[in-house]
Amino acid sequence: MQRYKSFLMIVLLCVFFAFTSQHRIDAQTPTPQFGGGWATESLAWSPDGTKIAIGGGPNPSQCGLSNISVYAVRIMNAATTQIINTLTGHTCAVVSIAWSPDGSKLVTGSKDGTTRVWSASTGQLLNTVPLTSFGAQYSLSWNNNGSQYAALDSATNIIHIQDANTGQLLNSNKFLREHISSVVWSSDGTKLLTGDWEDKITIWDATTGQVIISLDNQHSGSVYVVAWSPNGSKFATTGTDNTIRVWNTSTGQQIIAIQNTTTIHGLTWASTNKLITSDSTNTVRVWDANTGAQLLSFAYAGQLFAITSSPDGTKVVYGGAQGFYQESIVSINFLETPIPTPSPTPYPCPCTLFGTSVPANPSNIGNPPAVNLGVVFKPSVNGQVTGIRFYKLAGNGGTHKGYLWSATGTQLGTVTFTGETATGWQTATFATPINVTANTVYVASYHAPQGRFAYDNNTFTTGRTVLPLYALATGETSPGNGTYIFGAAGLFPNATFNATNYWVDVVFSPT
Repeated sequence: MQRYKSFLMIVLLCVFFAFTSQHRIDAQTPTPQFGGGWATESLAWSPDGTKIAIGGGPNPSQCGLSNISVYAVRIMNAATTQIINTLTGHTCAVVSIAWSPDGSKLVTGSKDGTTRVWSASTGQLLNTVPLTSFGAQYSLSWNNNGSQYAALDSATNIIHIQDANTGQLLNSNKFLREHISSVVWSSDGTKLLTGDWEDKITIWDATTGQVIISLDNQHSGSVYVVAWSPNGSKFATTGTDNTIRVWNTSTGQQIIAIQNTTTIHGLTWASTNKLITSDSTNTVRVWDANTGAQLLSFAYAGQLFAITSSPDGTKVVYGGAQGFYQESIVSINFLETPIPTPSPTPYPCPCTLFGTSVPANPSNIGNPPAVNLGVVFKPSVNGQVTGIRFYKLAGNGGTHKGYLWSATGTQLGTVTFTGETATGWQTATFATPINVTANTVYVASYHAPQGRFAYDNNTFTTGRTVLPLYALATGETSPGNGTYIFGAAGLFPNATFNATNYWVDVVFSPT
């Protein structure tokens, strides 16, 4: 029998900023049709952190080869990077993998249109859900007790709920939204989170199929990936707009938007406070989910297809294919130790919410009576408010005063504007900077004794993020954002109208 060059899967165990070691493992001997090319297309870390499941197949994609071992799922020891088991049965590339919550079973989805459930300890195939369409099974997620899993068919874009023990279809008609792109079950088993190609984000009751929260048109086209945070208090989404959006599970309100410059195709949580993405530049990025700061990045020298994190949130594993698919690379990087201490001031501050922006319609001139006007905001990091700003239109005369308040109306500081120009942005600096706390809500205001203030309606129907500052959306604060109260200087503005931006701003520096 002719001998062929052994296909090598290289596993890199890289300790960031410390050392790099390489392990070469004979994965298989390719058939003539296989040709030595293989790509990692799916990864999953076992709940106990000891094993990593690796799925993939020949690339360019080929299905139905006589040697089905080329589609086998490899189980790797996470500590030694040795392959300890293979699961053989699929007849095309394995594009999704998920461990049951107790780690006793694995479900795998393939471009062959099937899902298969395996014993994690023995590698025995427990059941197969046969081909029902010509679609790949791209998105898989278990319920909390491992009795059921959700599967997403790429051809129909419909969710199927399968019995994990028998493979029986339990329902496919409760979640009546087509064009679904991603599905994940909540850790308590009560909810399903989906995104779809029509730019809809939905939280469903997993038992009844009733819609709990529905968010439309959040990603300017399509939602690509959705993911629950580990404790379920938040969820993250990404899509056409290259933005990672983090949401409050209870309210459906956006917490933060993190802008990336390229298409994000992978999204996972390392911890409740840390997100990991992969993007079209073949780069893995680690983000602070509270501030939006990029903490780390790892470049992949080839096409990057899959990422996942360890259960303890300290490591990320990612893989794909390098070069012209001559080998598959799986890399493990430490996220926690050792990591250089980040700069205490990662933002180019002093920072403001509106910068050099100006009113959209400068002909909007407010009523003449004296009025206090405000903006509701919160910083994402600890710091100091050093001043108050407002945009001045012609006619907004008299002596202006600025104020900083707690969310409940306690006055924290006051300052008088001097040296003003006839129009444009005006800034007054506090004699002593005022300390403020991360993720705490404050109100900045100024008094216009002659009215004639700048305004734009409907600005705060959504929040405004200019890291490390965030102006709350009207629905995120009571009575809303864009606050005012008519009367003398020094009154707390506690009324709102039409989510209006009165062009009040704050000057902030992290500490």
